[in-house]
Parts: sequence; C-alpha cells; structure tokens
Amino acid sequence: MWDSDFDKNVQRTKNRPIASGRIKIKEATGFLAGQMTAGLGVLLSLPYTSFCFKLGAASLPFVFLYPTAKRWTKYPQLFLGVTFNWGVFMGWAANEGSVDLGVLMPMYVAGVCWTMIYDTIYAHQDKKDDEKLGLKSTALTFGEDKKVMYGCVGGFGGGLALSGMMVGMGLPYYAGVAGGAAHLLWQIRTADFDDVENLAYRFKSNQVVGGMITAGALAGAMC
Repeated sequence: MWDSDFDKNVQRTKNRPIASGRIKIKEATGFLAGQMTAGLGVLLSLPYTSFCFKLGAASLPFVFLYPTAKRWTKYPQLFLGVTFNWGVFMGWAANEGSVDLGVLMPMYVAGVCWTMIYDTIYAHQDKKDDEKLGLKSTALTFGEDKKVMYGCVGGFGGGLALSGMMVGMGLPYYAGVAGGAAHLLWQIRTADFDDVENLAYRFKSNQVVGGMITAGALAGAMC
C-alpha cells in the first residue's frame, strides 16, 4: 500500500494489484484490517498469553518501520531481517514462557544474516529502477562486491550451530546447517547481478535452505 506509487514505476512490480489499479486502497485497507484481526487472534491463542502478547507487541515498531526503510537507509534489508526473524523469540516464548537469549540470539543473528543474503539477491532485480526513484537497498550499497554476503554465510552457519550446541542438538542438525550454508555459498558465487531470471531462481531456491535446516532440526532433536 505504501509503495504503490513506486511500484507503478518499477518494471517488475508495475502489474501488482494495487499499483495496476485492480485493487483500490480502500479494499486493501479492509483486507489489512482482516489480516491484523486474524493475527491478533493467533497471538491471543498462544500459551503464556500475557508474555507472548507483550513480546509480540514489542515487534510492532519494527513492523511499521521496515516499509519506510528503503526511503532513508542504505540497509533496508537489515531492517527486514530484524523484523522478519522475530518469530525466533515468539516460538520459544510460546513453548517456554520465557526468552533465553543465550540460545535465541545466535539463531536470531543467523536469521538476519540469511535475510541479508536472499533479499540482497532479490533487490538486485530492481536496482536500476530503485536508483532512478531515489530508493535505497543493499544491492545498490554493495554493488558487485559480494564480501559482505559471504560474511553473512558465516553468521548464518555459526549462529545456528551455536544455538544447536546450547540445546544439545544431534549430528543431523549440523549436517542440515552445513548443507544450508553450502547452498547459500552457491547462490552467492553463481549469482549474476544483471540477470533477473538468474536472481529470481536463486531467491526462490531458499526454500531448499529452509528444507535442509528443518529436516536437520527434526532429525537432530531425535538423536
């Protein structure tokens, strides 16, 4: 909704429903209200409701700040990571009624690093239009330099491994982490920042990374 005026002027997004006029702002507002009501219902249904409600509410400043980030910071992907990975804390809180930062912070950092990688790849698809519109992204900030992205792979793998060690995960978990990190290295090494199809394929392939981590976590928890 906030970006519809920008989306109209970006080749890849100009046909999105609001940008193209197929959905009006009034209709989108109604849908947003429904989504927020449903989200509140989920939040209130969690165990340890009071604690989870406060923790969930603490994420709201990030939720509202992120959509504006590409207007004022060169690192909007970082703000996406901070916002999008809040579920790390929520999942633990719903099970334990607490937040164990020794376990959760490494995993949270790992999630932020992962987001930085895949959303930088994603942002390269629109970098020319973003530059014309005066919008910012890590695709424009880093340019062709991949060093920060490679560094994020280390943060991803190291963070997940440390969290696993803190809770005594079995060997399959670390195999999943290693596989996910290897896949991210492949994404970065083979990414052609000027080929939209190449970038889209690598962005979508992050479901493979998620699958590796999930399978490893399930197997590692049983060992």
